[in-house]
Amino acid sequence: ITGINRDISDQYLQALEYKANKELQQQTEEMLNYGVFIWDMQNDKTTWTNGLFEIFELDKKGGDGLISYDWYLNQVVEEDRLRFDTAIKNCLLNKTNFELEYSIKTASGQEKIVSSKGNLVMDSNQVPIRMVGNTRDITQFKNVQNELQRNLRELNRSNLELEEFAYAASHDLQEPLRKITTFGSRLLDKFGETMGEEGTMYIN
Repeated sequence: ITGINRDISDQYLQALEYKANKELQQQTEEMLNYGVFIWDMQNDKTTWTNGLFEIFELDKKGGDGLISYDWYLNQVVEEDRLRFDTAIKNCLLNKTNFELEYSIKTASGQEKIVSSKGNLVMDSNQVPIRMVGNTRDITQFKNVQNELQRNLRELNRSNLELEEFAYAASHDLQEPLRKITTFGSRLLDKFGETMGEEGTMYIN
């Protein structure tokens, strides 16, 4: 038997480090509700990390080959679709970075609010060939923000009602106070001498 043994410690350690980094990335994506995408414009193919499959509630095995621009555009809710398409086309036309908040429908039919950011990669002729970026699920953040805004509007309305009530109460009290003051002055003028010191104190 003739054979050979090779020391592959370095390759093995590199493989372990790669696996650990990949697991760390997956855990980070799950914790922060985001995923990374690479859109190959020349072939109209998009690669996703696990985080994006989680956001869209898609099985990675079944969904890995179907992610094209047209397919993705159909996952955007109808009222945001034109805005999304226009933003992408402007990004490619002006060769700027892409950033947009919009709503999507997941595989289960759930609606989520997401925020996408993408950076263009150009070829030697400055023609966009790829977009690399990330998409975050900001549904919970937006719901909290909307609730805070609703509470703020309610608080402002309540404060306005209190101000109106205070003004009305102040206005309504002015006339009785004037009458009391006038009546007290007339009492002092006409009967001040007969009231004595204690009566004058009560009037004052």
